Amino acid sequence: MMRRSKINWIDPNPERGHLFFRILPFLLGVLLIQQCAHREPPPGGPVDRTSPQVVNHLPQSGATHLSLDQEITVTFSKTMEKLSVADALFISPAPKEPPRIKWKGREIKVMLAEGLQLDKTYVITLGVGCKDLRNNHMASSYSFAFCTGKSIDRGSILGRVYQGISPRMGVDLWAYQLTGDFQPDPAIHAPDYITQTDEQGRFQFGYLGQGQYRLFAVEDLNDNRKFEVDDELLAIPSGDALLSEDRLSVEIPPLRLAYLDTTGPSLKGIEVPHNSEVILYFDEPLDSAMAVSQACYGIISPAERCPALEIRAVGFTRGSRDRVTLSTAVQEERGQYLISLSGLRDPAGNRLVQPGVEGEFLGNGLPDTTGPELISFWPPDSAQIISRDAIIFLAFSEAVEPISAETSFVLSDSAHGALAGQFRWSHGAAMAFAPDKGLESGRVYSVFIDAAGVRDLSGNDMGDTVLVTWFQTVEAERPGSICGEIQRPGIPDSVMAFIRAHELGEIGRENLVKTGEGEYSLADLLPGRYLLSAYLDMDGNSRFSFGCPMPFVPAEPFWVGQDTVRVRSRWETAGVDIMLGR
Repeated sequence: MMRRSKINWIDPNPERGHLFFRILPFLLGVLLIQQCAHREPPPGGPVDRTSPQVVNHLPQSGATHLSLDQEITVTFSKTMEKLSVADALFISPAPKEPPRIKWKGREIKVMLAEGLQLDKTYVITLGVGCKDLRNNHMASSYSFAFCTGKSIDRGSILGRVYQGISPRMGVDLWAYQLTGDFQPDPAIHAPDYITQTDEQGRFQFGYLGQGQYRLFAVEDLNDNRKFEVDDELLAIPSGDALLSEDRLSVEIPPLRLAYLDTTGPSLKGIEVPHNSEVILYFDEPLDSAMAVSQACYGIISPAERCPALEIRAVGFTRGSRDRVTLSTAVQEERGQYLISLSGLRDPAGNRLVQPGVEGEFLGNGLPDTTGPELISFWPPDSAQIISRDAIIFLAFSEAVEPISAETSFVLSDSAHGALAGQFRWSHGAAMAFAPDKGLESGRVYSVFIDAAGVRDLSGNDMGDTVLVTWFQTVEAERPGSICGEIQRPGIPDSVMAFIRAHELGEIGRENLVKTGEGEYSLADLLPGRYLLSAYLDMDGNSRFSFGCPMPFVPAEPFWVGQDTVRVRSRWETAGVDIMLGR
């Protein structure tokens, strides 16, 4: 084996080593000076929260007769994050190719591949997505316009965008000019004009020509100027905006964002836990009004194609809207059965993808030995400010015998004992109790439920216990009210308006009133601050309809109050008017 020899290295010029040590202090000094020259300011002091602004641009807004080689520059008040500016720069009309951006400090130069065109108006918009190096966004979009022709268009469209009742910042607004038979589809067609909402959800398009425009609000997550139906939020207008010589500025009703649901529900699974129950699993929540109707379901024989098993009750499985429990007559063990479905739809109104026979299962021979459970109760235990018109709600884990639950339930107060009332069943596992004479103010009520008396359809009870809860109604002198007028030009009184008062606070109670008249009143409101919202139920289905982009179906007219309304005890807050229109 070859061994490595040890080598002692000797510098043939020993003076070189001494020279290095003599200049070492000088080199360290130079490095120290360089470090100091690039040192950041010491930590501490206020954090920069100032929004960047556009402080200058060329051409100036409103400039006309510009040459085709005119440069486009924008100067910001702060050093910007480059990618955010590139993503939030919008040019109308949209160029065929993305513009090039050249940076010089706080200034950008925007270069169009095809250059400026003759006799065209250009609108440059910097959206609120533009942010500085401290992650501060612009407070609102900034636009300026110029043209290579004689004059600039002066039309404008403005409005607001909400998600629920909360304003949304940084959402894209896409405007399409409608000409001829053109019907824009935001999933396919690039918009003619783009801007973004500010911190209050407001937007404004300026420098528009006369004509008809259709607007969509889009949460364009990937900035590709195409609406992705499966991933992005979309808001559809309640009508188009028309700019004319007599009306150069239009404010459209608020837009409301939502995930667009265009596909109906379908059955994805069947479970048979015992010989008197079948659970159906759907791929999305169902509309509750139809989902609990026995007429929507059938269990038939594969051979005779006729009813083979009685359905005794229908209900949502433990309150879940995408699972339905069918309580059946006793099944034949390993008997073959088919499920037939009809009339079901999702909350957006989309009907079943494949109505008719959708699934099959084998009968289970095991008996049902598990009793029902109380899974939901309202009012909650120990609640102290319950409205006088409250209704008691109970939800069970499975369908129960109605008579057993009704005879085991008692609502009482200390002064008058048990209260008479009416029982209502929305489905086999959900019961409500409405007192005949309502509840009195400032009184404590108790609810007794004899669990041993509540039985499911197989005869199993809830157990040998008594459930007791209590609640207290609001004092008579505490509630106030809000009233006003509804302005609804061109809308017939037969179209109902739904108005909600949303209490701002930890509890977040809501009061609802429905009216077809010009006046409204929201009564029995506890003291506090409320935000009002409203919509017109144009299709009469008692829920807000978000519309459809293609084929175009307008959303229902929607409104949100710009200011909160203060409610005081025993006081009517009047003059809170609502504007609802297309």
